[in-house]
Amino acid sequence: MTPKPHIITTSPENWCISATDAISTAVKSNINTKGECSLMLIGGNTAKHLYQRWADTSPWDQSKIKYLLGDERCVPSDHHESNYGIVRRTLFLTGIPDGCELIRMEGEM
Repeated sequence: MTPKPHIITTSPENWCISATDAISTAVKSNINTKGECSLMLIGGNTAKHLYQRWADTSPWDQSKIKYLLGDERCVPSDHHESNYGIVRRTLFLTGIPDGCELIRMEGEM
């Protein structure tokens, strides 16, 4: 098994750039070979900065992506601590693009 590369940066901004580049390579490879890609999202402040970077730069074709939440807090989706809410307020501030799927966990259940 080939070890995964580590990303070492000097600032949060540089980390977001490096992480976006690495993730974008994998996403585009999946889209090219399979026609689509599933991407697991997490919550928290680090992820929020990454999702904002993706929203600002559009690093891949959103219409080929299925986003799934890998964790959720036990709060309604519109709660300020909801991980789904973080994704909606950053990556999808202007709405979910056509063809793109965002599958949320129902934390309030």
